[in-house]
Amino acid sequence: ESQYQPMVTNRKTLLEGTPQSFQEGWTTAKKDINTLKFELESVKTKYLELQHDMENLQKNFDKVMKQKHTSAWTSGWKKLSKLTKITNGENHDIGNHIPTSEEQIKKNARRWRNSIS
Repeated sequence: ESQYQPMVTNRKTLLEGTPQSFQEGWTTAKKDINTLKFELESVKTKYLELQHDMENLQKNFDKVMKQKHTSAWTSGWKKLSKLTKITNGENHDIGNHIPTSEEQIKKNARRWRNSIS
């Protein structure tokens, strides 16, 4: 029984029995842990900000893409560019072509939308 030491009951006695180098190492480790916790929180905050920015960029990109597909102006310009484009095959037919009566009727039958204003 005499070879067993009694259990240390308070912290002060435990610290006094611990070597100084161990205490310094423990203090340094606690500081490192706190520093890493702070850095982790900073990284989490930056990540959330980036995630928010990414969501906003994605929404803006989707809006732009949706506008490109549904805009009357852009689809109109695409149609105009197709209509006004002259291919090589059409170039030498321009002077020789005489419109038929059916083509003339189609041309005259085109209705234009009346302006509301």
